[in-house]
Amino acid sequence: MNNKSWFVVKVIVCVVVIALLMFGLTLRLCGDHGTRGVVWDNTGAVDTEFPATYVSIAGFDRVAFTPMETTQKVSIYNPKNNTCMMSFTMYIEGEEVWAADDIQAGHGFTEIKLSKVYETGNYSGLMEIKCYDPDSGKRMNGASFKFNVIVR
Repeated sequence: MNNKSWFVVKVIVCVVVIALLMFGLTLRLCGDHGTRGVVWDNTGAVDTEFPATYVSIAGFDRVAFTPMETTQKVSIYNPKNNTCMMSFTMYIEGEEVWAADDIQAGHGFTEIKLSKVYETGNYSGLMEIKCYDPDSGKRMNGASFKFNVIVR
C-alpha cells in the first residue's frame, strides 16, 4: 500500500469514528431515557395501601388590573371537585401583595384587595397555592406559577 492509499484509509477511519461519536452524543443528549414518562392508562399503577387523592389547581397566565387602585377583579378559586382547603399568596415583582387562607372547595374570589397600588405598566407575578386536608390540616400538594400583570 502506498502512502497516498494509507492516508485515504486513515481519513476514512477518522471520519467514521467521528460520525459514530457524534451519533452516540446525539442519542445521549436527545434520546428519551425514560424521563419523559408515558401516556398514562393506569395499567402500570403500583397498588399501595394509601388511597389516591387528586387535587385540581386552577391557574392563569395573565391578569389585568386597574391602575392606582387596591381593589382588583380576579378569578381565583379552589375547584369544587377538590377535597382540600387551599391557601393563596400572590406576589408582584417579588413582593407579597395578597393572601387568603382556608378556602374551601367550590369557593373563591372575584375581587381582591392588594396591599399596594400599581401604575400603568407590565409586571411579573407569582401565585403560590398550598393545599391542606380539611380534617387534619396536614399539608397535601401545592403549586406555584408565574403570570403577567398588565395594569392598564
